[in-house]
Amino acid sequence: ECSGYNAGGYVKGEFYFNNNDLYFVYLINDPYQSPRTENRYYFKNGKMIRWLAGSDEREVSRSDSSFSDEGKRIMALGDELRSKYQPPRTLRD
Repeated sequence: ECSGYNAGGYVKGEFYFNNNDLYFVYLINDPYQSPRTENRYYFKNGKMIRWLAGSDEREVSRSDSSFSDEGKRIMALGDELRSKYQPPRTLRD
């Protein structure tokens, strides 16, 4: 989980990995001057397979012009987090 404030408001992201592979992301954007937005992203084999936008969880079509770009953007954020924050080692490591 990562969160913070930027010039526009509060942002929170939850990134879920399985065997070092990103499979789910939950992002909340709570701007100062606009309504809060929520997005849920689902990944498989390094590609976004589903995107639910807004509090009503409206499904964004894969044919939507922003689907591919948004998937790449979120995957890049996940890659950056994974490179900076390695999971804790277990006793067997």
